Amino acid sequence: MSVVSVISQSITAFLARLSTDSSLGSLVRQQSTLLPVTSPDQALPAFFPSWLTTLASSQGITHLTETQRQALDLLHHRRHVCLMAPTGAGRGVVRLLAMYQALAVEQRGHALYIFPYKPRALAQSSAFTTWNAALEPEHRLSVAMYDGDTPGTERRAIKQALPRLVLTTPEMLHTGILAYHGGWRAFFQELRYVVLADLQLAVGAFGAH
Repeated sequence: MSVVSVISQSITAFLARLSTDSSLGSLVRQQSTLLPVTSPDQALPAFFPSWLTTLASSQGITHLTETQRQALDLLHHRRHVCLMAPTGAGRGVVRLLAMYQALAVEQRGHALYIFPYKPRALAQSSAFTTWNAALEPEHRLSVAMYDGDTPGTERRAIKQALPRLVLTTPEMLHTGILAYHGGWRAFFQELRYVVLADLQLAVGAFGAH
């Protein structure tokens, strides 16, 4: 018996006990099982430059899911995209491919990445570092972290030599960037993408920003 079968049986047994439990069973209003659905792999977009296709292959990305391909097609046509998928579904791959395709080809424009937690931002920055290392200098994307831990000297250097991508947090966007938007004029004039790693609700002036 495979591990998958064992896990499946244990989950089924747990759900059965949950629905018949004397204290919890009455709270279960509906129970259903969603069967796994597979979709055919999608090829990398034809509008990718050859160097990006080669880079993706070197990172083990030779095909995309239907959702990833659709998101990249929409972004290529300058459409707003909200990609909702579970952890491990490849949202980060879409972000990486979209940024290289949009910003690295002509080395124009900027993107603002907003992460609710710094570890997420560090993981994304590390991914860009890995991909940059596999590219020729003319195709690399400059990336900078701009948050509460960024030293003052580094903050000034970032604003003087604007990177293609700035990774920040909602709090830093509110207190350290938009509050001093005059110093970011050149960045916002060429801003092409605002990437929200997570959709969250905020209120007041903070939420408005």
